[in-house]
Amino acid sequence: MTKAAHTPGPWRVEPLQWDHGASIAIVAQGQIVATISPENEDEEPNIHTAKRGPHDEANARLIAAAPALFDAATLVIDRWTRGDLAEAVRALDAAVTEAKRGAHDDNTEIPRSQTRAPA
Repeated sequence: MTKAAHTPGPWRVEPLQWDHGASIAIVAQGQIVATISPENEDEEPNIHTAKRGPHDEANARLIAAAPALFDAATLVIDRWTRGDLAEAVRALDAAVTEAKRGAHDDNTEIPRSQTRAPA
């Protein structure tokens, strides 16, 4: 199997600094990998006035977990061919937990006061 060409993990979720935290940044090795802009970005909001979609934070955590999920999926494929899935299942469980909680976000919490409820 070939080595992945994506930016190596871990990736973390944090407020984007250049727009005063209004956007959510996914960062790896000091570089921005992806951003999720607030719904009211035309109003030039900050971290306290940004309006987020109901899934923005969960989407950011899922994106940040992508390297671990990729590694776990690769391990499942490798172990499947050898008939030993126990280690792979543990890695996959850890990666899914990371995607749900954001294990690499350094406990940075994006303010939720402006998050819209799902429709």
